[in-house]
Amino acid sequence: MISRLIFRTYLTTRSGSGLSERIHFQDDSGKAISPWHDIPVRPTKYSSFANAVFEISKHNIKKLEMATKEKLNPIKPDTRKNKKTGETEIRYYGRFPLFNYGFIPQTWENSFEGDMKYSKYHGDGDPIDVVEIGSKAIEPGSVHEVKILGAMCLIDQGEADWKIICVSKEDEICWNTNSFEDINRSFPGKLDAIRFWFEKIKTFDGKPENFFEGLIETPEVAVEIIEAGHKHWERLRAGEIKEASYWLGDK
Repeated sequence: MISRLIFRTYLTTRSGSGLSERIHFQDDSGKAISPWHDIPVRPTKYSSFANAVFEISKHNIKKLEMATKEKLNPIKPDTRKNKKTGETEIRYYGRFPLFNYGFIPQTWENSFEGDMKYSKYHGDGDPIDVVEIGSKAIEPGSVHEVKILGAMCLIDQGEADWKIICVSKEDEICWNTNSFEDINRSFPGKLDAIRFWFEKIKTFDGKPENFFEGLIETPEVAVEIIEAGHKHWERLRAGEIKEASYWLGDK
């Protein structure tokens, strides 16, 4: 599969099946890259868009995620222990997601520090998530420029897990959708349905409900949250934050 961004092309290859399934990334020269560390956070410094790597297509219950601990950070199936057998199995969502799901590269939600400006909770230790609300399913491993529309702060088991609400630049609704107000006018109830999905989804695994601490309705503030996550990622890669479990690139 080939994904094109401004000035760059990214290619992906699939290998394995079942628990061993992996999606690996290459740049346009064929060099193996990390989708987390080697794709820029935004197409240009002053862009109102961000780059997004997609892991899960809308209406697909198979849970895929970027492997933060594996070399080159491929996308892989999320796993859990079967409660009856104790065997490792692929995790599936209890409900179909109403959106395409992925993350913003070169960001990190700091699991050691809270950002008191927007949330008093520590981060979940992953890149910042994107929730893409466009009309089409996006294939796992795709890289898209997305227009930033706003953000929601999900509190998941006591950790801040920001959701950047966005729409792909390639989607037909992109140029007429600029804010939460536009979403509510064109797609009544969509944001409420997304909130409900995230609040309830962990209950299918016997866990407590999540809840949202805040709602950022302006793209400008959502961009600030992304930039803060980028600074935390820079500190992580520079070794200022000691977290040995991540693959952060060959030094």
